[in-house]
Amino acid sequence: MSYALLGVTFIREIFFAPLYLRHLGSSLYGAWLASNSILTLLGLADLGVNSIVVQKVATAYGATEYTKASRYAWNALIIAMLLACLPAIVGFVISGYLPVFVSIAVGEQPRFRIAFLIGTLATSLTVVMYCFGGILIALQRQLIHGAIQVVGELLAIAFTIAMLARGFGLYALAVGMLSRPAFAVVAEGLVFLLIANRDTAMRNGGFHRETIVELIRPSLGLFAGRVGASVVQGSDNLLIGSILGPSSVVVYVLSRRALDSVCMLVGHLVGAITPSLAHFFGESGSAVSANRSLVKTLIHYVIAIAFIAMGGFVVFDRSFVGLWVGASNFVGQGVVCVLGVYGILYLISLCMGNFIFAKGHLLVSSFASGAEALVRVILVVALGHWFGLLGVAVAGLIACAVTSSWICLFFFRRTFELVRSDAIGSGISLLRILAGVFIAAALSSLSEARSAFGFGLRVFVYLALVTGWTLAVDRPIRSTFLGFFLKGRLIIPRASE
Repeated sequence: MSYALLGVTFIREIFFAPLYLRHLGSSLYGAWLASNSILTLLGLADLGVNSIVVQKVATAYGATEYTKASRYAWNALIIAMLLACLPAIVGFVISGYLPVFVSIAVGEQPRFRIAFLIGTLATSLTVVMYCFGGILIALQRQLIHGAIQVVGELLAIAFTIAMLARGFGLYALAVGMLSRPAFAVVAEGLVFLLIANRDTAMRNGGFHRETIVELIRPSLGLFAGRVGASVVQGSDNLLIGSILGPSSVVVYVLSRRALDSVCMLVGHLVGAITPSLAHFFGESGSAVSANRSLVKTLIHYVIAIAFIAMGGFVVFDRSFVGLWVGASNFVGQGVVCVLGVYGILYLISLCMGNFIFAKGHLLVSSFASGAEALVRVILVVALGHWFGLLGVAVAGLIACAVTSSWICLFFFRRTFELVRSDAIGSGISLLRILAGVFIAAALSSLSEARSAFGFGLRVFVYLALVTGWTLAVDRPIRSTFLGFFLKGRLIIPRASE
């Protein structure tokens, strides 16, 4: 169900952007994208408690300590409902100033303010939604949780399209944003109440001060990391809107939408294997050689995927944006090349951070994200003023390289006791893959795509060429590929010591 939700979200992000542009115009839509950065930050109001509640409830429930699990669940809901008031309050306070900050025309400001207030209400409900969702996941109701989220996303799409068709404009996007958490809070809340009604032990919740403290105390470190990650992901749009204007936000966001989609997909895959990796590390204990061998192989796979995915992004983004929303919304090939290099560093850093997290070092990723956020904001303001959107892209690349990538690499090497020789064999193979990416990109871009069919054909040629080349030159990837398709099993060969 998580992949179904990912697919529905991808469809909404990709296929409906032209519809938004047609009904709202680039300036109003760009201002809305910029304001979403504020909503993302307001969504951090849970202070990280919703991340902790999954682990606490799941551990207690798995140990058949149902009364303890119930206490964690009910007190987490108390915290979430209290903290959910913060986005609405803060949003109301700043809503009068935001339209001026993102350069909204005077005639559009009242409507924009109301839409933003609806968005803050959606953000408040999202805090509660994630708490209910985390509890259901911890109680092994992942399928129910996933189904509710998919239905909620489909409702959001339906409301948005229907209201746009009736001329509601920006209100359509705001109500669409509100519909998913509103539905999910009601549906997941009813499911939780049904579980509590059937299981007497799960009814024994109520306010418990020690449990409140136990939930909040470890969440603060994760909260700092989430703040950093949210600033990294969302600050660009807000700063671009204030420095270069809302129309520039549209161009930047639409031109990097394919990059964000690829990063989201790879990040989802890496996140999915992290719990299993933590289990493996727990089984192997201090067997450094086994841990090192596995992570060397996995990081090799991720780097190969990053090379292939970002090579395709650099080659095809101009055609993709032109066919999707029009060539006037393309940011420029120079910016796309910088974003492609950033995407490679981001995915590698994400992978190393998750592996370090699985090993038990919980705050490394949080520290890296916080450092990157601080450097990124400073560089985006400076380079954005001087060099426009190219400066914004370069700022993101520099910030990622000197903070997240360096910090994660440092701790990754120390955690798994890697030495320089560990990178030589894998590095040579990865350079061969990178050469194949350049060759495939050159051959598949000999002609310009003038239709969706032509674009799809070019992408198919690129993927066929680069896949064939990779299987020919990389033995670990070839072994995994053949094992999956010939034996029906996903075999990950260990790197040679």
